[in-house]
Amino acid sequence: MVRQYTLQQKLKLINSTQAKPGKVLDVGCGTGLFLETCHKGGWQINGVEPDANARTVATNRLQIQVKADIDQITDNEFDLLTMWHVLEHVPDLPQTLVKLRNRIRVGGTLLIAVPNSDSLDAQHFRNHWAAYDVPRHLSHFTPPTLKKLVNESGFAFQEMHPMYFDAFYIGMLSTKYRDGRTNWLESIYQGLRSNMYGSRTGNYSSLIYVFRKL
Repeated sequence: MVRQYTLQQKLKLINSTQAKPGKVLDVGCGTGLFLETCHKGGWQINGVEPDANARTVATNRLQIQVKADIDQITDNEFDLLTMWHVLEHVPDLPQTLVKLRNRIRVGGTLLIAVPNSDSLDAQHFRNHWAAYDVPRHLSHFTPPTLKKLVNESGFAFQEMHPMYFDAFYIGMLSTKYRDGRTNWLESIYQGLRSNMYGSRTGNYSSLIYVFRKL
């Protein structure tokens, strides 16, 4: 139920970035659930997924050829490019952002979702905070650092949106990493605290950033 709700919320958000559905490229599309939602919403879909197993599932689900690498994408007129919890896995951030910029039309939208290491749940769980996820997560971001990085790559920051459910999910993983089992009560309590803190400061557990190509 949470997954279906969040998928519909993502569709609502991307629809708000364009006058009408256009061409979307999802980098790190996983098994293709987001792109499937986009397709049902009238978008022309394309995907990149480096994991071979997930790519096979996505290709079969979407009936398109999901690419293994963004270098295999030759179209440079996408209206929207999305990265849902992907940028933190990328080894060369400036080079990757140049590649992204080269595939979006002027005035098109780049949407990036990443964990926020200035969130209250990060402060509470400290080295057990699941979103650090070392060594899979190569970079960690706060709103100022993410905005600065992307703005320097030829984009203009537009707006920022919270991912409310991430605080609870990350809390569940964090307590399991720390204690060897999930502490449901603490996870819910800290998730609520984190979202309340985010409502005051903007520092939610995870954030969606919307940029426009200059």
